[in-house]
Amino acid sequence: LDSRIGKFETSGMPANPAPTPARPSVSKPAVKPAVSQGSNNSGNTLAADPANEEAAYGVAFEALKQKDYVESARLFKTFIDTYPQAQLAPNAWYWLGESYYVTQNYEIARQSFEGLLSQFPDSGKVPDGMLKLGYCQAQLGQKDRARNTFNEVLRLYPMSDAARFAQSQLRAMNLGQ
Repeated sequence: LDSRIGKFETSGMPANPAPTPARPSVSKPAVKPAVSQGSNNSGNTLAADPANEEAAYGVAFEALKQKDYVESARLFKTFIDTYPQAQLAPNAWYWLGESYYVTQNYEIARQSFEGLLSQFPDSGKVPDGMLKLGYCQAQLGQKDRARNTFNEVLRLYPMSDAARFAQSQLRAMNLGQ
């Protein structure tokens, strides 16, 4: 995972991605979402605060880099729940899935990658998320689904790194039949 973190974090990102969040120090207090009173009687609504979003994402990503996968999964899930439409939400869905994948929680990882694909179909993280979905399916014994997913990666994103990995995985699957 170490060598893949930097690569996948930037692969497929839009031409003008959000600035990379500063790495918060471990001693920083937990980031709390900004809350504002709604003008109607529906109660409180979360106000989009990019600084809080980036800080919360940065804390979760730092836990991932430190190989604290349980904590990174918890933090990415909290980020998604708190900032469901944030610019970094697709990345959070991807890394949530990755946190589960590396701990061999393939079913939950599958659900996370599917969350990315369904909620952010135009994200730059989709090719890598679709590839990882195929990996999860293969690990879960869903070989036909995995083949279909890898073939979709090839069809939809033929020039991507994800397509190269999907092609390699298909070759390996075909050899092992």
